[in-house]
Amino acid sequence: MEKGRKSSSDKEIEVAKLNFRQSVLIALISASSGIIVTYLTVSSKFPAVQAEVAENTTSPSDSKEYVEPLYNTKNHLYYLRISSASLTSKDVEFSGIRIHGYIEGAPVSYPMKSVWAKLPVGKVGNYPLILKEKRGFMSFTMIAQDKNGVLYEFTDEMRNVSLTYDVSKTPYEVDFNLNLDLLSPHNIKAEAKVSIEIRKEPFEYIN
Repeated sequence: MEKGRKSSSDKEIEVAKLNFRQSVLIALISASSGIIVTYLTVSSKFPAVQAEVAENTTSPSDSKEYVEPLYNTKNHLYYLRISSASLTSKDVEFSGIRIHGYIEGAPVSYPMKSVWAKLPVGKVGNYPLILKEKRGFMSFTMIAQDKNGVLYEFTDEMRNVSLTYDVSKTPYEVDFNLNLDLLSPHNIKAEAKVSIEIRKEPFEYIN
């Protein structure tokens, strides 16, 4: 065999490689055409299916009519007022008090327009509360100031009753008999009391 010429076996190999490549290319084109034809056929014959697919693939936030579901706040809305608050002592003359409370994390603070409230305190406040549960935990504290500016804290931590509320039946009323905080450096005797009321209807606001 002369140099530079290909044998018949070499030519047959090249032809076989070419045919293989052509076969692969034709198979890829056929497969792509089949997918496109199938999509167009389904789209034309079943437009409802295409619309349903498009609708199901749309995120809720893309729809103008979508509203994020929320619990009904009307069924969970209550109102609280302080029925009364008193602080008496034979050892100290108090000039004013502040009341702080928490009902399931919702804060209640009185007075709202000044630092100190004069004693005694009558029916005050109209605090809206959103209570997801009819039963839960609550706590009240009284801060008092004497005529010399010394502060005293009275808490409900020493009470022999459970620090819970129950508004399954309203109006709900409860008295807090508070005690001088154990960490207080002042050794005095005093009687502190806070009474509250919770109901579904708003109270007449008095501050």
